[in-house]
Amino acid sequence: MALRRHLFVVVLIYRRSKIFPLWAIPLLMFSKRMHSIYTLRLFNDPVAMFFLFSSVLALTKKRWLRSSVLFSLALSVKMNVLLFAPGFAFVFFRNAGIFVSLGNALVVLAIQVVLAAPFLYTAPESYLTRAFDFGRQFDFKWTVNWRFVPEEIFSSPEFAMGLLALHVIFLVGFAATVWRRHIPRHYKPPMFTDCLTHASHSHDPDASDTLLILFSSNLIGIIFARSLHYQFYSWYFWTIPYLLWRTGLGFNAKIAIFIMIEYAWNVYPSTNTSSTTLLLAHLILLAAVAMGNPVHDKRKSLNGGESDVDSNASTDSDDDSKNKIKTE
Repeated sequence: MALRRHLFVVVLIYRRSKIFPLWAIPLLMFSKRMHSIYTLRLFNDPVAMFFLFSSVLALTKKRWLRSSVLFSLALSVKMNVLLFAPGFAFVFFRNAGIFVSLGNALVVLAIQVVLAAPFLYTAPESYLTRAFDFGRQFDFKWTVNWRFVPEEIFSSPEFAMGLLALHVIFLVGFAATVWRRHIPRHYKPPMFTDCLTHASHSHDPDASDTLLILFSSNLIGIIFARSLHYQFYSWYFWTIPYLLWRTGLGFNAKIAIFIMIEYAWNVYPSTNTSSTTLLLAHLILLAAVAMGNPVHDKRKSLNGGESDVDSNASTDSDDDSKNKIKTE
């Protein structure tokens, strides 16, 4: 039941996209590992991701407050939701402006305080150190993504700091290039007066670009995560088909990457081969997302909402009209 409910929300999100073909949705149903996580286990990861994807759905509809509330509820279940936070911040700022963004950030924080109140009252120090333990040590025997790394390196603080640095570098790089590329050239974030009057903006980034920003933000966090355990697959499995279709890869290449990732997550215990395969598939996918989809990007609206194709058609039409006038 939980799997079907989650799949329903994800399908609603995919329907908001103008790019992903609906006939490819069955890819979301073919994962053996996901069936195991959702139907045979009692992990809290699916609960967190259900609230998170509900928040994403609300965000694609520009329901700011609803999205913030759902995001905070997801965060209260599992901290991995923070991997989406940079993308959320970017989308909020570009769509709603700084004031609405800050207001919704306060909503997220307020909900966290309310939910934590009973624990903060009884054992504040234990709660803060345990609930937000950013420095905890992961057990090497459970890692799915770094099995090929020697255990002494895996457990070293230098390895953790290096991954964190790469995480930040790639986020900044994507924000400055890939994410910015999917914001219309003449788009300006709404100002404070617009937020008060709820003025509409015809050049807002569409749902497809919102999904690209959020999902790539999460993928970067997955690639440079300190360790991935088997239940963590639910953090990003649902986004893989969409990200694949936002690349310029051919159909066979898309399916090959999907199979590589699925294979790696179904090898238990993980091996050097499975971990290397997973990292390779992740890096290929991230690079392909960074390069973009030439067909879609060419049609992307850059000047007032018109696609290049429409603009060319309009120009050709004007030229034909001028030629007719000259002939007459």
